[in-house]
This record gives sequence, structure tokens and C-alpha cells, in this order.
Amino acid sequence: MDLEELGRLGCVLMYQIDVHKMHTHPILKGMKFDIIIFNFAHAGHICYLREHDTELIQKHKELVGAYFRNARKMLSEGGEVHIRHRDDSPYDRWDIVSLAAEAGLKLKEKVWFSESEYP
Repeated sequence: MDLEELGRLGCVLMYQIDVHKMHTHPILKGMKFDIIIFNFAHAGHICYLREHDTELIQKHKELVGAYFRNARKMLSEGGEVHIRHRDDSPYDRWDIVSLAAEAGLKLKEKVWFSESEYP
């Protein structure tokens, strides 16, 4: 299923939404969703930091934690939060399952990412 098809089905597709403010976004405020997806969560690159640096890992964790906390406020009854994330080193140090649990969410399923499904 591609993005055009999702749009035709009535899905709300939005990009570049600040995860810290998404629950108060003018269009999203008060809306409830069955599924909220964060594709390839990343806090950005900082020229003097590498992916394995503790400072950058902490920035990533803060971003993902904010996503989980704010997405949870926007879920309909039985709704789901999805996140695309690498689980190899150093990305496994983000510990996103614990971040989700801190926001009151639990891991339902972990699926293998197939790059070929995202041309």
C-alpha cells in the first residue's frame, strides 16, 4: 500500500510534525487516531557527535520518549503507536521498549524491516 492509496482511504498523512507539540498542533489538536506512525525516529545530526556518543543517544531518547508520551494522548480506544527503528548498535542503546513503557505503552509486536517494501 502506498501513500496515495492511504490518502484515498481517508488516512491523515502529515510530515515534519514536532513530536513535542503534536498533541497541540492546530490541525491535530483534539483528534484521535487508530494508528500513529513515526518513521525512522532520529533527533538529527550534530557535527561534533557520532551516533555512539552518549550525548546524541540521550537526545534521541528524549525525542522518542516525547513521541510516545504525546502520541499516547492522541490514540483512540485500542489505538496503536508504531515506530520504525534500528535495533543494532548503537541504536539499541535508545531502549525504546522501556521508553514506551514509561509512557504507558507496551510492545505488541516486533517485525523485521524490509527495505524493499519502501522504494
